[in-house]
Amino acid sequence: LAELRQYLKALPSNIPIPKESTYNFSNFSPDLDWTAEIGEAAAVNRELEVRFGSRAGGLKIVERGPETEAVVDVLETWIKKYPGDILLEKWTYDILEAARGL
Repeated sequence: LAELRQYLKALPSNIPIPKESTYNFSNFSPDLDWTAEIGEAAAVNRELEVRFGSRAGGLKIVERGPETEAVVDVLETWIKKYPGDILLEKWTYDILEAARGL
């Protein structure tokens, strides 16, 4: 996660820092209805899908700045709560690969 944080802080300047983030990771919580339906870890996965969009064809990072970097805190929180969760580990890998590719 430390490596991911560094990559997100170093995203290229041609990626915009929006006035209002669509990611909004500093204000992250899984949807309560999804949590009740599919469980908390799966609801976190679903919320990440909503905020980042589809990973089909590779995850695309479309903004940079504090709200994008805050995804590391989100992952850290939920990986601690659900260690070994393959979906959360996959998100970490996919976001890192997307950041490396920029």
